[in-house]
Amino acid sequence: MSTGDFVPCMIPQLELFKKKPVQSCITGRILQKLKPLSALPERPDVIEFLCPGRPMHYMDINNICLRLNVTMKKENGNNLDGHNDDVSVIDAPLHSMFSQCEVFLSEVPVTKSPHLYHYKAILDLHTGSDANGRDGLLATSLYIPDEYPASEEGPWGKRMTPFRRSKKVELLGRLRPDVCHMEDGAYILDNVPIRVRLTLNPQEVYLWANAAGETAKMVFNDAELQIPYYVGTPELSLGMEQMLSQQPATYRFKGTQLRTFLHPAQSPNINIPIAVSGKLPTSLLLTVVEASHYNGTLRTNPFHFPHSGLEEISFICNGHERRFVMDGDNPYGCTSMLRSLYTELGLEHEESSGHVYDMNNFTTGKFACAVDLTVDHSGGGPSQTLQEYGTVSIQGRLKAPLPHALCIILYAKYDSVLEINASREVTVL
Repeated sequence: MSTGDFVPCMIPQLELFKKKPVQSCITGRILQKLKPLSALPERPDVIEFLCPGRPMHYMDINNICLRLNVTMKKENGNNLDGHNDDVSVIDAPLHSMFSQCEVFLSEVPVTKSPHLYHYKAILDLHTGSDANGRDGLLATSLYIPDEYPASEEGPWGKRMTPFRRSKKVELLGRLRPDVCHMEDGAYILDNVPIRVRLTLNPQEVYLWANAAGETAKMVFNDAELQIPYYVGTPELSLGMEQMLSQQPATYRFKGTQLRTFLHPAQSPNINIPIAVSGKLPTSLLLTVVEASHYNGTLRTNPFHFPHSGLEEISFICNGHERRFVMDGDNPYGCTSMLRSLYTELGLEHEESSGHVYDMNNFTTGKFACAVDLTVDHSGGGPSQTLQEYGTVSIQGRLKAPLPHALCIILYAKYDSVLEINASREVTVL
């Protein structure tokens, strides 16, 4: 009822007779702990886990965690002596260790592009975590972003310290394939088995020596996958089955794909005529790494993203251009690119807690640029827009030709849908 131009309301402090909703469909929570399907060698190539589906157990796929127990030793197998331990781990070792993270539901692969998982995870952490997260929950995975140059007083040394004298180190953190980021935290239906397969990188990718001649190896002592399940009531299960008889369960998430492009040495102009073709992503993130560092060596960091003297970059989508200009010698000459990592990724508000990228490190190894390709600038939000098709090309210019080749990494996000029917058949659209 309205009174004139006003609608009466009650202030919260006087809502004295309001009853609080009671949750009655979940009766408990179980943390399922899984060991690898095969015995874990000191230096595995693949670690695989399998969990069968169970009635009335609904999987919290967004919070699947991996626990690793590892030790760093000398290449000959002896323990580190604690005096000349000049080998550390890179950025986020729990993720940089793996080149692929494949997830199967009902034996159907639901990660369409599992390759380059280490780059995906690092870029997700860089753009999705703030200082509080890095000092809190993410600290259990030893995620400490690098600063340059590396030193024992900085992040490099902080990540080295736990491994001194070959101590056993436990790393624990959430897995980061795209399907483990369901919107609204939706639970996977009961009776759906899950298989997770992790393919390891060469150790040169995630170990980093600060001195010439230093060698070491990572020894894997134990691995465990932790999957949270919520136990539902029989009434919930019956209701779910009735709904499934009419339509499949629908899950929405941002599917991801990473592509790499080689820019040759001694060429000042960047030209990628077809960076994307077909279904257009909702957003793109571009970064650069030296080609010689891309596959990792013990003396280099493959997650060091220098701007490489970039002065200009343009994204051309179906004839519409988004152009960025920067001066890498001056942090305040890069403000439009830095701002893109907030506004184009859904962090519109000035009070947003932010991420790794800031004015201090943008020109010293934490370069990236983002663009939202949706018509209503909602690529970083929960809503979906009408699907568009076409091509995206990228053009750029360096301040001067470089004596080394560059690897350009393009990280694309797409609106994706996963469906599960009454027979527990899984489809990814």
